[in-house]
Amino acid sequence: MWIVTLAAFGVGGATMLGGVLGAVFPFHSKRLNGVVFAFAGGVMFAAGVYELIIPAFQNAGTVFFFVCILSLLAGGGAVAASGKMLDRAGPHLFRRFGVGGGDKNLTRKVLLFLIAMAVHNLPEGIAAGVGFGTENIAGAAALSAGIALQNLPEGMILVPPLRAIGVPAKKAAFLACMTGVVEIVGTYLGFFAAKVSKVFLPPVLSAAAGAMLYIICADIQPEAAASAGSQRAGFGFLFGFCSMLLVDRFL
Repeated sequence: MWIVTLAAFGVGGATMLGGVLGAVFPFHSKRLNGVVFAFAGGVMFAAGVYELIIPAFQNAGTVFFFVCILSLLAGGGAVAASGKMLDRAGPHLFRRFGVGGGDKNLTRKVLLFLIAMAVHNLPEGIAAGVGFGTENIAGAAALSAGIALQNLPEGMILVPPLRAIGVPAKKAAFLACMTGVVEIVGTYLGFFAAKVSKVFLPPVLSAAAGAMLYIICADIQPEAAASAGSQRAGFGFLFGFCSMLLVDRFL
């Protein structure tokens, strides 16, 4: 059990450390914020494909294939519904997050981005925990190490968009750290779920991927293009995507 705890706080703690580091390097340029936002979209897209969709669909039979497809759509639908709820609760959330004014539409998109990253972290933690519930402890440890190394930059990219909408540095770092707490919880859930059954893991991974893909297409890339220009946003997305490919390949 101690190794599961070490892995949980390793993967979640890396996100927290990234959030703290991100608060140390503030971005004030709208154009630069747009590029960072696009880079984050590329990171999310690669993470969704390689860490969520591919593992979910690997070795899936016909029935599970369609279950995963439906889960993908359900994940996107859930985020769309949460966006509607966010529109209603927006003024209260703006006050809670310390945002006094500015572009409310941008604030909505940034908060959805934060939610999407937290949603992504849950099944990522579950994936790390599931490995420790099997016999392959060495493989699970390697997977957790890779997730932790990737979570460091993921935590960092959460902070600049929050700073761009007026969230104070300390509060932005705190919110980034809370997404790491989600991953710690996910690791324990994955470990105990593996002791019972791994049958629910593919739909959960697929739903998380659907949520991320919806956010990228509907909010992140359009906002990045509006802030930085379509060309810069496109290259920012590609650099983010390639960065995650390198992480997956060499870590």
